[in-house]
Amino acid sequence: MISGLRSQSNIDPDAQFAAFRIAVQGVSDEAIQHTASMFIRGEVKDHEADWLPATGRFARECRDTERGIDLVRNRPKQIPHRGVSHGFKDMRIVQRQITDKLASEGWFMASDNATIEKFRTGNFKVRSRHYWAIQEVWSPA
Repeated sequence: MISGLRSQSNIDPDAQFAAFRIAVQGVSDEAIQHTASMFIRGEVKDHEADWLPATGRFARECRDTERGIDLVRNRPKQIPHRGVSHGFKDMRIVQRQITDKLASEGWFMASDNATIEKFRTGNFKVRSRHYWAIQEVWSPA
């Protein structure tokens, strides 16, 4: 970056480089390189793109860039939505299909509008079945 931008003529480039190294101590190389390229390309707000930034300004911009990089790296991973491979079944339809099959086998509807409490306390034949979705009790013939 020092060679890509102009600096004041009375400053030693080696001393200037050492000052920049001290200013950005503890900042990741990725953040430093990204910030330097932003200064060279003139993308830093309120900075004259032809001149080197002050070491303090450069260090602040590097730390801001590093915070942004850390936020991106440490954000929770997005879990892709996976749709179900099959549609949801309406249990009323499923249970109606079961009771239709039972009717063809000789079973009969012993009670309609039967809640689970009515099924538990009712006097139904052994092997009777309660179908909760359609609120019916079916018993064998």
